[in-house]
Amino acid sequence: MNRLTVTLPDDLLSQLKVSARREGVSASEYIMYAVAQQIEMADEVLTVKDLVGDRVDSKAADDSEPLPAERAVEPKSGS
Repeated sequence: MNRLTVTLPDDLLSQLKVSARREGVSASEYIMYAVAQQIEMADEVLTVKDLVGDRVDSKAADDSEPLPAERAVEPKSGS
């Protein structure tokens, strides 16, 4: 295992200690858990580029076609 020194503001350090104590672990264990969770979430999140492809890089030449999130949702008929 490796060692890492992190400088935290006093208020964040206090919150860290309280949260670690509440979970029954050391501050180091709490930080390891938090970092692991953050990395796991980041690996699962799709970026906008993943969803719309190269249109993000080269703002589509045809601006008339909306991005997926901008498309209107048509109400279902016959309800």
